[in-house]
Amino acid sequence: MLHDFNDPLKVLRNSKRMLKQHGLLVDLDWKKKATEYGPPVNIRFNEEQAKELIVKAGFRTEATQEAGPFHYIITAKHRS
Repeated sequence: MLHDFNDPLKVLRNSKRMLKQHGLLVDLDWKKKATEYGPPVNIRFNEEQAKELIVKAGFRTEATQEAGPFHYIITAKHRS
């Protein structure tokens, strides 16, 4: 949930340092659309924005998939 952090890029970079070389990063996040509950839409990241941050932090994205009507999942690994 990248929207929970003041500096999500810093959190992702720290995650990269903590993960083993073959570890897997998983970002489960809210879709950037209005829903009855969840965080405000203006602080949510769409899939492309989240992927850009993940790549900028030094990962390569493996997959993006739906996780129900309100969420998506991005998986990523260390960029070699």
